[in-house]
Amino acid sequence: MARKGVQDLSLKFSFDDLPHLPGPALFSCAELVSLRLEKCDMPPGFPGFPNLERLYLVGVTLPYARAGTQLEHLILASENLAVLELSNLGTMDGAVVVDPWAIRAPNLRELSVTMPMGVDFGCRITEALPKLEDAYISFDCVFGTQEFLDAFQNISTVNKLCFMVAENLYKDTYVIMF
Repeated sequence: MARKGVQDLSLKFSFDDLPHLPGPALFSCAELVSLRLEKCDMPPGFPGFPNLERLYLVGVTLPYARAGTQLEHLILASENLAVLELSNLGTMDGAVVVDPWAIRAPNLRELSVTMPMGVDFGCRITEALPKLEDAYISFDCVFGTQEFLDAFQNISTVNKLCFMVAENLYKDTYVIMF
C-alpha cells in the first residue's frame, strides 16, 4: 500500500471473538491523509503518519501498557491533523486505558471525544487548541473535576460545542449545544 501512495483508508471490522489487527502495510503508509479504524486492535510501536489530516478511531482496542502515550505521540506526529474522532477506546481485556494522555494538535479544527458511561480511556485536553471550531465532547468520567474544567478552558475558540453527559444507565442523557 505504501508504494501505491494510498492517502485515504477506512477499515471497519465486526465485533466478534477474533482479534482484528491491521497488517504492517497500513502502518508504513506515510502518505495517508485520512485514516478510519473501527473495531480493531492497534499494534504497539507504530510511529505515526506525518501527512495525516483526519483520524477516526472508533471501538479501537489498545492492548498494551502505555497505550495512551503512544496515541498521544501518534496525534502529535500528525502536524496537519485537522479532524480527530476518538470513541470507545479500550484495552484487550475490557479494562480502560488508565494512563492519562493529552491531545496536542495545534491545527485541529474538529474534535469528537466520546468516553461514555464512566469509561475513562485517559484522553485529556491539557493544552489550548487554538484553531478548534467544532467540538463534540462526552466526558462522563471526568465530569465535575478540574480536568473537565481545564478541557473547556482549552477549547475556548470553538464556534460549535456539543457537550453530552449521561448520568447513568437509567437516567436521561443531557446534550448541551453552544
